Amino acid sequence: MKKLLDRIKDYTELITSIANCEKQITPILQGFITNFPDYTDHSINHSKSVLDYAELVLSEELNKLNEDEVYILIMAGFLHDIGMCPTSKMKTRILGSDKFIESNKSFENYLREIHHELSFEYITTHWEKLGIINETYAHAIGMVGMGHRVVNLLSFEEYKPEFIVKSGTEYVCLPYLAAIIRIADELDITNDRTPELLYSEYLPKNVISKKEWDKHKANYFVNFRHQTIKITAKCSDKDIYYALLKHYNKIEDVIRYVQKVVTTLPSNERNLKIDYVKLEKDIQTVGFIPKNIGFTFDLQNTINTFIGTNIYENKFVAIRECLQNAIDSCRFKLHLNKSDYKPELCVRLKDNTLIISDNGIGMDDFIVENYFAKLSKSYYTESKISREFEAISQFGVGVFSYFLLCDYFDVETTQDSKETLRFRVTKNAENYFYFFDSSDRNTTGTTITIHLSEELEFDELIKQIRHHIRFLDFPIKVIFEENQEIINSEIFEIDKFNLLEKHVGREYKEVLNDLITVDAEFSDEYCEGALGMLMRQENNTFIPINQYDTLKTYSTSEIEVSQKGIYLGRFPSRIVKSILGKINLKHKNEIDLGRYKIKDGDVLDRIYMNFYKIIVKKVFDNWKNKEAETRYKLCRDFIGYYFDYHLLYGEEILSLMYNNMFVKVYDGTDIKHIPIEETFKFEDIIILRKETPFDTLRTFKDIDYSAVYKQVNCPIVIENWSPTASFILNFYKARKNLIRIVCTENQWFFKISLQKTATTNDFDEILSDRYRGSETYEFDNPQHICASTNISIETPFNLKNKIVNFYLNNRSQNKNNKGVSLLYKEFFIELSKFWYDFHNYPDTQQKAVDEINYFNQLLNKINKDQGTGFKLTQQDFPNWMNEKIQWDKIE
Repeated sequence: MKKLLDRIKDYTELITSIANCEKQITPILQGFITNFPDYTDHSINHSKSVLDYAELVLSEELNKLNEDEVYILIMAGFLHDIGMCPTSKMKTRILGSDKFIESNKSFENYLREIHHELSFEYITTHWEKLGIINETYAHAIGMVGMGHRVVNLLSFEEYKPEFIVKSGTEYVCLPYLAAIIRIADELDITNDRTPELLYSEYLPKNVISKKEWDKHKANYFVNFRHQTIKITAKCSDKDIYYALLKHYNKIEDVIRYVQKVVTTLPSNERNLKIDYVKLEKDIQTVGFIPKNIGFTFDLQNTINTFIGTNIYENKFVAIRECLQNAIDSCRFKLHLNKSDYKPELCVRLKDNTLIISDNGIGMDDFIVENYFAKLSKSYYTESKISREFEAISQFGVGVFSYFLLCDYFDVETTQDSKETLRFRVTKNAENYFYFFDSSDRNTTGTTITIHLSEELEFDELIKQIRHHIRFLDFPIKVIFEENQEIINSEIFEIDKFNLLEKHVGREYKEVLNDLITVDAEFSDEYCEGALGMLMRQENNTFIPINQYDTLKTYSTSEIEVSQKGIYLGRFPSRIVKSILGKINLKHKNEIDLGRYKIKDGDVLDRIYMNFYKIIVKKVFDNWKNKEAETRYKLCRDFIGYYFDYHLLYGEEILSLMYNNMFVKVYDGTDIKHIPIEETFKFEDIIILRKETPFDTLRTFKDIDYSAVYKQVNCPIVIENWSPTASFILNFYKARKNLIRIVCTENQWFFKISLQKTATTNDFDEILSDRYRGSETYEFDNPQHICASTNISIETPFNLKNKIVNFYLNNRSQNKNNKGVSLLYKEFFIELSKFWYDFHNYPDTQQKAVDEINYFNQLLNKINKDQGTGFKLTQQDFPNWMNEKIQWDKIE
């Protein structure tokens, strides 16, 4: 766990908390032997081993974690098994509980099943004793620790991807941290610790197996490389060998699950990932030949996987999958018989059965045997069909979802001029399909009869069909007794109440009622739909809103996306905020198995852009007759509230901004409000937010513009609101204007040369989530290593500085030198963080000596490898920083 601790070594409070916790829990965890006299090691040694594996699983991703996440991960690693050691009060309560009594299990076995829940309880109720900083951290640690067992990490309401532990801009991704702990815990079967499978099946039975396990431990290694976790082992006991194979299967299941967790994170701006996607096993056997006869594809387990919550969110997706197959069948037949075919699709609820019937192409023996009965093989993906017909189906596994509603279902199907097939499919994979010798169906198509395990109400059936089948080119008839309902395609209307129902509190529903959406309808060969931007309207004027101040929620962007008429899910706008609506993708895009995520994450951004352009133009047209100052104020709020100021927007948006976005400019004489296109008549301009480099981002002070003008000798774009100022800067960057970092006695300024184009230098290797060296800046002082302006959180590096320049010029030679590459990366990222914090957080200035000494230690390591003599000195820093740094104490 050394790397984890090194990552937060400068955070005294966190390190102290960890040390105190370790001291407190070491004797407590040793007490697990009281409850599990014959079981495996869950002492502090296991906790530390789990954290060692966590480091290996994280690999380079560790650098993406903030200090709070590292702290929570370490503490959760220490405490995830503390539920194995319940207090006497907890033990008494458990022994007297109805659940324990009804379980008919020993205390040892029952405790093993629920110990992860007890760990959460223990952590959140004894956090002070455990040395945890506060209750909020304790909750996060408890959730991550509990996540090492079979809790649902995909429940993002409980496992919040953006859990707040303190004020600021950073957050903690609970499901990601829990996923790391879960896989690390499974990998630790060394360190005097046996996996549960061995405990339950083999070890308690005889002493010989224990001795053989001791031999196995001595020859057990886990390696991480090339997206693969490789386990190398030597085994001389066949029982242990086969038990290990089972445990490795469990590890593979965990790898798949945590990959699903990470890839479905609703908010993952840092691109958090787990690199390892497969497990490789290399087991050398001694004294026996492992003939794995009988170890075949576990079809039943696979079926259980495909009908479980690992893929589907609820049982009613079976209705979607069944209807989807029927729709594909009808559409394919329509494709083949365009002139005289009319699709018919009927859903009937009768005598506790759900009957879905279509008049599509039907199936014959060949299709049933080679496609319907074959896992992961879809008839419509065959090249001869897929070349001319695009089906909804992608994976060939949807039929297994039917078992979410039943234990068996019947199929009746007929193709033109072929006999009708009628057969039964059961949940038991060992059973063959049962073919009946008679059938009532005599028309082409297919009927699926699902024998429901639980009662299904007609209203619920209607609700589920309307939810999943949104934009269908033919109606669905739904029948129950004397009731009949026809479900037609939805219309593209924007229902703000429905879309924001889960996000807006009851007391703000009336406020929502007073808001409007500025709508855009769009249709082309790729998509169709309607999106709208949430705004207020006063005297026919669109007024931008602050989403949180208005509705007390940041979740004001909800777009319902369907594909080929079938609902996929809600995919919020990532580029423009407060966008509501629904769209239908006319062509098939690759999606995940559960149909909840589109693999090409950018495809929706490209499609949404068609709507953004219409909406933005409508907004600007609404303001075109306003006075210049009013337009400026509206534009400032519009940009600040709706646009991500970190992004470099494309030409579609920039062209609209160019003519319509008003900015505030001081030209040396007067303050004027002009379209941003008029700034291009100047040779240079600067963007100004604050007067000194030490005003924080949220500081608003009056500025003596004339004094600043004398320093920079060019017009000033004035914007004291950070989001809008950053957007304006990015506007010029996207236009490829050269941006100079001008250093005066008191301040840095962004000076944009409007008549010059920036050169490009690839500097991607020192990017981080918040700090970057950028190719679009040019420093007027060649010695300063970087700058922290007061407009944005960017910390540009100076490509002329001797350290940065040497790095750039030798990057290709150092490409395969992983050690020095990591040193450079750590140096640049940590230095940029320090630079930014120094100007925005006064506490950082007090740590400047320690920080600079740390940077110079990194440079010393680089010097030894590269034969250089780099050291940070006063020349690398501006005067106003040097005045606050005690250089005489720098080593």
